[in-house]
Amino acid sequence: MLGPFEVVAGDGLVRLPAGRLRSLLVVLAMSAGKPVSVDELAAAVWGERLPGNARRSLQTYAGRLRTALGVGVDSGATGFALRIDPDEVDALRFVRLLDEAARWPDVTAERASLVEALELWRGEPYEGVDSEWLREHHAPRLVERYLSARERRVDLDLAGGGHGDLAAELGALTARYPLREPLWVRLLVALGQAGRYAEALEAYETVRARIAAELGVDPSPELRRVHADLVAGRSPVVVGEARPSARPVVSPRQLPAKIDRFAGRRDALAVLDGLLDGGPRTPSPPICVITGAAGVGKTTLAVRWAHQVADRFPDGQLHANLCGFGPGEEAIDPADVLRDFLGAFSVPPERVPTTVAARAALFRSLLAGKRVLILLDNARDAEQVRPLLPSSAGCLTVVTSRNDLAGVVVADGAHPVPLDVLSREDAQQLLAVRLGQERVAQEPQAIEAIISACAYLPLALAIVAARATLNPSLPLAALAVELRDSRKDLNALETGDDVTSVRVVFSWSHRVVTPEAAHLFRLLGLYPGPEISATAAASLAALPMPRTRTLLTQLQRTNLVNQRDTHRYRIHDLLRTYARELAARHHTETERYGAVHRLVDHYLHTAYTADRRIDPRRDPIASAPPLDGVTEEELPDRDRAIAWLRTERPVLLAVGRLAADHGLDTHVWQLAWALTTFLDRQGHWHDWAMTQRAALEAAERLDDRAKVARAHGGLARAMTRLHRYPVAYTHFTRAVELFGALGDPVGAAKTHVNLGWMYERQDNFGHALNHNKRALELFQKCDHKVGQATVLNAVGWDYAKQGDHHTALTFCERALRLSRVLDHRFGQAEAWESLGYIHLHLGDHRKSISCYEHALDLLFELGAPALAATVLRDIGDAYCLVGDTAAARLNFMRSLEILEELADPAADELRARLTQV
Repeated sequence: MLGPFEVVAGDGLVRLPAGRLRSLLVVLAMSAGKPVSVDELAAAVWGERLPGNARRSLQTYAGRLRTALGVGVDSGATGFALRIDPDEVDALRFVRLLDEAARWPDVTAERASLVEALELWRGEPYEGVDSEWLREHHAPRLVERYLSARERRVDLDLAGGGHGDLAAELGALTARYPLREPLWVRLLVALGQAGRYAEALEAYETVRARIAAELGVDPSPELRRVHADLVAGRSPVVVGEARPSARPVVSPRQLPAKIDRFAGRRDALAVLDGLLDGGPRTPSPPICVITGAAGVGKTTLAVRWAHQVADRFPDGQLHANLCGFGPGEEAIDPADVLRDFLGAFSVPPERVPTTVAARAALFRSLLAGKRVLILLDNARDAEQVRPLLPSSAGCLTVVTSRNDLAGVVVADGAHPVPLDVLSREDAQQLLAVRLGQERVAQEPQAIEAIISACAYLPLALAIVAARATLNPSLPLAALAVELRDSRKDLNALETGDDVTSVRVVFSWSHRVVTPEAAHLFRLLGLYPGPEISATAAASLAALPMPRTRTLLTQLQRTNLVNQRDTHRYRIHDLLRTYARELAARHHTETERYGAVHRLVDHYLHTAYTADRRIDPRRDPIASAPPLDGVTEEELPDRDRAIAWLRTERPVLLAVGRLAADHGLDTHVWQLAWALTTFLDRQGHWHDWAMTQRAALEAAERLDDRAKVARAHGGLARAMTRLHRYPVAYTHFTRAVELFGALGDPVGAAKTHVNLGWMYERQDNFGHALNHNKRALELFQKCDHKVGQATVLNAVGWDYAKQGDHHTALTFCERALRLSRVLDHRFGQAEAWESLGYIHLHLGDHRKSISCYEHALDLLFELGAPALAATVLRDIGDAYCLVGDTAAARLNFMRSLEILEELADPAADELRARLTQV
């Protein structure tokens, strides 16, 4: 699949006709034996034009594949799977070889794997496969990995003195990818090292002029550095030669899905293009503000244009929905957006400042010299936008808002792009794109009436077009009459705001879907976020999943919702406002409360299940069963649980606020508890603190002192992660007091353990030891074995850090024995790690290494890479002490590989350490 599509079976080629059969085979082959859901396969095979029964159609195509290939295509409840070895798929073998190359500590072996991988590449991915889904979602990732691999292999060749043969190769690559600056850097280095300075300087002028003409910016700092070396007559430094392994630069790609059915807006597109092509050039980064009424097409225009120019911003594209005008929700705090943007560039959570100003400063510093596109959708005001603006001239910011954002235009030099409703010609074009030119031309008078009734608003016209598409035999004139007549029934809804002009169309769509689908649409107005999963929608309406999917398909076909992927749906802010109004009119307060309660139950119980998958040894909490009609997500394993939590994190936070607004305080507290492990381990410590504050407030409203105590402890732990130790100490102290008053020794003991951890993070091991000893007494008093095993190791660790290694050995060996009896594998890993440290300082280096390796095996088994990286570094130190530098380097390299994957700042220190071994 890395070039023209080709299937080989035995000694010969298998000829598959171009079309859907190829698309199905590609998706199944890329999953290599793992089931692929019906929804994902349908998206790849048919795109938006789904058949009536996708599963049945896929069964037919699967049978044809079995006949053509002579291999099994299995089908089951979870989807379809192709029985094939991953190495029989060139794209999967390519990825495996690249991953293998990145793990080699020896550059010769690394180069061999890279060469073997690159030889598989025969052209563009998926040539001859007609699937827009594959081209949009999969091909770009393969191309990026291909280019990164070519660059790394070139680095290794340059380091080995192979510059002569590389110039021609790099010349061809820069011609094919003229705006990829890392290739130009390597071309200049190769020419310079070959002594071809004149050609190198000429190549620099070529790329400099091209970047200036197409992007309106200067070359990257790396290109300018190489140019300075050439001008000074110095041989340029080989790119990456000091690195033990190459890691691709993090370049986020966050733009929403590309919009294909687009019409009109020529003038607005010309203004936007002018910002980059021949427009006024200034040292400041270009900003444009697309403004207009709800439903006028601001987001559609912004996303469409952003995709058109995305290749000009190779360092990444960022996107945030600021929810400035969403119904029933608060506008997103710019501090939260900055945190997520910094995370997209792999800034570790502990390095994210606490204030908006400090985060904005770090964000601007991070983007200095980069070319990044930033799309800020649905902004409320200038104050929300301004902290998110970069200062690098190579960046571009696109903002959409219902306000004019005059402050950003005046003070920040933004270019206003006001949008009005469509012109008559553009409205006709939109209908022609969606209905077909022939149908539009047959009924010109009806088209005029429809455009007028829709007030030239794109969203309303799209809904009408969807209705007409679903009823191809219905004359457009009949639709026009229906629109005209429905206006008479809606006078009571006229309020004079932006919604008024399209309520007629919305009400018409609401009435033409089945009553059950209309019921679901109204309830979607109660949902706190713009996107919802099918399972959450089923819980909201108390419907079975198959029926819910059918109803969502109805709503999608009438443009009342849009399908974002195989399991998620999005509803436009304007439509959510209208749905919420309808819910207030059609449903009693009791019915609305029940729907919200079911929705909160869905998220709470699914989050609780996810937490049990992540940390099954955590002491559980008691919760009431969900209401009738609630459907939980299926999370069969840890990976699925983490994936669900990552996807739903913003919604889960919003659901917590929704629960508080509806007086569901027990749910607020339990949801915060269920999210603790995930938010802590994933580094979302600001979110963790926010949920624990909400839990504390809810517990106080409930007047439940046990819940109050736990919330104080949870908030204190989050504050400890954020290095806010005085605040953490206050909450820990309050938790200890409450647990003591409640007669809860386990709660008190756990709080003392956490106090010990807080002091250890400040290198105050004396105070830490006092708290851990107190915790041990309490755990022993109530015979809490897991707690005893944990704190025995903590006591030993505190003794070891204070130099009393013999006492430390006694405690940590007790911890290990007890953890083994309990089959507490994480406790065993911690004890082995402590014993490795102790034996190292007792001078028994070989025993230290053995202990560390026991810990390492357990940590990899438990999926704790950050802790494993620490142990690998410790093993490297131990090998240094016994004089085995080769083994030391190997372990340091393995540690560095993990730290770089985690974007851990400790990688810099370890990289420097490697130069000394």
